Amino acid sequence: MNTLNSEFTERLRIERMAVETLYRAFSEKNPDLVDTVLAPQWDDIRLAPGQGPGPEGIKPIIRGFVDAFPDVHITIHDMIQVPGQIGVRAEITGTHQGEFFGIAPTGKKVGFNGWYVPGLVDT
Repeated sequence: MNTLNSEFTERLRIERMAVETLYRAFSEKNPDLVDTVLAPQWDDIRLAPGQGPGPEGIKPIIRGFVDAFPDVHITIHDMIQVPGQIGVRAEITGTHQGEFFGIAPTGKKVGFNGWYVPGLVDT
């Protein structure tokens, strides 16, 4: 493999790891994981109510989600990638055991599928 292909492959690997780490922060209930993959100026696709930019902005969201759904599990079904962008199809499941964005706990198991297409920047 030539150097250009090696660099391309390595970039794709690093970008994929960054996105997987973001999801792991939820599943492993460890918001500090985002410090290793999100730039200080990072903005989510659409900020949640009250969410600030960067890793410090998403950490309260992760904590709130984990508090509301302590058994949260995220399964990544597909990742489609080009340099600088990854489409992720994932399934999120958990039991609603704590308040979430003002919704009182229901004790019900919930699950939803979603697509997430973050833009990635090499810093």
